[in-house]
Amino acid sequence: MGRYNDYELLYLVRNNDESALEKLIENYKPIIYKVYYQLRRRLDSFQFDDGYQAGLVGLYTAVSYYKEDRNMAFSTFAIMCITREMYATYRKERKNNYAHNSRILSLDMKLNESEEIYLSDINLIDQNNDPASIAMSSCLLDEVYEILDSVEVKVLELKTKGYSYKEMANHLGVTAKTIDNYIQKIRKKLHSLFD
Repeated sequence: MGRYNDYELLYLVRNNDESALEKLIENYKPIIYKVYYQLRRRLDSFQFDDGYQAGLVGLYTAVSYYKEDRNMAFSTFAIMCITREMYATYRKERKNNYAHNSRILSLDMKLNESEEIYLSDINLIDQNNDPASIAMSSCLLDEVYEILDSVEVKVLELKTKGYSYKEMANHLGVTAKTIDNYIQKIRKKLHSLFD
């Protein structure tokens, strides 16, 4: 495709010319990249694909809503639309990060109002992320037994006694993979106690 200015490309894109759309996207890629990297410095988890897609949505918005009679260059309007869309996506991502961080537990949290027992007083998760260590606190045992079924309770008891996956599998007559599945279910259920 030859050299066209933004207005010629805009006319062709509005008349369903795919190659004109590709050329317009190619022309605005540097702007999309620049805005993405400005936002990326503020939020490490802002993914390139999300930012790039938001930039394209902004460009498509500019193509759809640009009016020549508004005394504004298409490039100015396109940059404004791209930036707005990318900032909206960035804010949504940042909000999701804040929501995730709000689910993080403080070690100073009281586990029981009637007794002075804090989360830091019990070893909830050992270095192996062992769900059995989560249930070791006697103040939580009743709640733990309420959320686990009988097989999960047996697996948990064997795990707290130090049995390996293979030993637990032999004891219960199942495979080691089945034991692993039970442990994963137990871990999810125990984490739900703190949500």
